[in-house]
Amino acid sequence: MSGGKPDLTHIDASGEAHMVDVSDKAETVRIATAEGHVKMAPETLALIREGNAKKGDVIGTAPLPESWRQNAPPISSRSAIR
Repeated sequence: MSGGKPDLTHIDASGEAHMVDVSDKAETVRIATAEGHVKMAPETLALIREGNAKKGDVIGTAPLPESWRQNAPPISSRSAIR
C-alpha cells in the first residue's frame, strides 16, 4: 500500500487502467448490476426512439465492453430506453 491507497494490479504508475492476466485464478460465480443515467434533450430522445439519428441506429451501434460481449447472455439494450 502506498499513500494510504491499496496497490491495484490493474492500475499503472500513471493511474491508467490496463488488463491483467487472471488465467491462474480459480473460477468463481459473480453477478454484477450496473445502472446509468443519460441526460439529453427530449428531441434527441425522440430521434433515438424513432431510429432517425443522423448517424443511424444509436442503440444498435453503442459499444459494449468486450468482457460483457464474451460472457453475458445476449439482451436487447433497446429495452432500457423508456
